Amino acid sequence: MKQLKTGVIMLALLLTAMTMVPMVSAQENDAINADTDHPQTGMVTPVFDESEIVLKEPVNESEIVSFVFPARWLNEQMENSDSVSVTIPRTLMVTKKLTDGSSIEVNPNQKIINSEPVALLQIPKELLEQDNKANPSQITLDYPLSYYSFYPDMAELTKATEQRKNERISKQNPEVVYNSNKKAGASVMGPMVSTLYAEWDLWKRTSTSYTPVALRGDMKPDTFSNAGQSTANYHETEIHLNRDGDVIELLLWYCDDGHIWLSAPIYDEGVLKWGTGGTGMKWIDITSKNLVNYEFYVNANGQYSINFYNTGTGIWYTFNYNDSDNPSTYINRIVPSTELTTDTVNHSFDAITNTMKAYETKDSGSSSWIGTCTRFSHDYFTGNANYVLLNAYKTGNTIYSYHRAANSQS
Repeated sequence: MKQLKTGVIMLALLLTAMTMVPMVSAQENDAINADTDHPQTGMVTPVFDESEIVLKEPVNESEIVSFVFPARWLNEQMENSDSVSVTIPRTLMVTKKLTDGSSIEVNPNQKIINSEPVALLQIPKELLEQDNKANPSQITLDYPLSYYSFYPDMAELTKATEQRKNERISKQNPEVVYNSNKKAGASVMGPMVSTLYAEWDLWKRTSTSYTPVALRGDMKPDTFSNAGQSTANYHETEIHLNRDGDVIELLLWYCDDGHIWLSAPIYDEGVLKWGTGGTGMKWIDITSKNLVNYEFYVNANGQYSINFYNTGTGIWYTFNYNDSDNPSTYINRIVPSTELTTDTVNHSFDAITNTMKAYETKDSGSSSWIGTCTRFSHDYFTGNANYVLLNAYKTGNTIYSYHRAANSQS
């Protein structure tokens, strides 16, 4: 896929004063311009070529681990309304066939009556091991409730699980979505006449002694319409690592043809490594606007790992990148952003993400998830830009961000 110039830029170079209909940020009182104390904003995402979209393949069936619990028992383990924690000794991790004749194996932790309501947790093996590296003797399933699917009985669970399996298998072969209205290999917006409108909100480590290596959250596309405006419309949570220019973007792309795409561009010292050099960017279709969970890890071996879970389909997707030369070792900043590149606005458009959340993090060497705002606090907001809105805020220990890009606020 083709892209324009990327990089970290000065705010003064970004926000061009023009006579246009503004969208006013809810954080106007917190606005601060880039200066010697706050010289950087965020990563500017390139304008991707939407003529050919390569779809991301799901995590392979052989790499999925399944757990089944009685729904009543699982509810008893809930520590709050949003998550549940279950601990299983590794010696009791025994897989069984879901049913006689089934090819699906599960880890039953409790006795299940076939006619009672049940809960299903399916998770990539790699992620399960990442979450439990510090526990050699036991497995802890400490996950949001949205990772689970609930069914009235074992028969319905079995049917749904087989459907998921078939979907994962069917999508293993590369698939390309072609947009005939876009010319391949060229952007419909000329770089000399299009303008970038963007807002970033920076959250820094509360103490330089903290070295968080994981981040967990979710995102929910809300509204999308476009009556013909050519745009590059991105809503993001940027994860800035401790080495300058090492950035992972959890990116929602509201595409002009009506699709909503999700991916994880990765920058190594400011250079986009996916989408260049023949590696190719791959995308997940979430046009259905399902809630998507994510988990990100900085691994000690220099691997950056991003896992997305589509709660509507029950399908997992994993992106990995090996930073072999001089890898980062922890998360330095969390930066929600709304970025819009477009020509003169002549048509109506509106895209809302409500919301993106970063609710838990994990320290290096620790097995426990803790609230994100126990390690990160608000630093500064870049200031207001036309046509875009970003409202990031703290509730409890979670960072929320509301994103909107539209021709007007009405």
